Amino acid sequence: MKLTLVLEHPSLKPLLFLLHPANRHEARIFQEVLDELKGRKIIRRGDVVIMDKGFYAYRNYLIGIKYGIVPLIFPRSNFDLSRLDGLLSYPLSILGSKDLGKERRRFRALKAKLINLLLRWQEFKVVRAVIEDILNSQNHSD
Repeated sequence: MKLTLVLEHPSLKPLLFLLHPANRHEARIFQEVLDELKGRKIIRRGDVVIMDKGFYAYRNYLIGIKYGIVPLIFPRSNFDLSRLDGLLSYPLSILGSKDLGKERRRFRALKAKLINLLLRWQEFKVVRAVIEDILNSQNHSD
């Protein structure tokens, strides 16, 4: 089994945990994790969700923006920011909006925040290290 654990930062309060079969790659369960977070009203529009490289896939950045969050997924070495920038276009769902201008501004703000955070994603390795330390200390105390 594989455990997906979602913690609130900086309190490290557990918000959600999900169990998956061990043979499912993290990149393939990204949308399921977001569905659970949204369904339980844990994430809100504009929230930054930090995930490790296991969730890395260009489509997951797009899915996160579609959910109205900033998906700071640690990129892999072959990551191309200009490719992601080209892929991030207005979702068709905003075309039916009553306030198209507002939806376009929200999208642009999410995209800009994501690009900005991806340019300095290594600063967030400290957050990941703290979580790893806590998880490792729990494993050693059993």
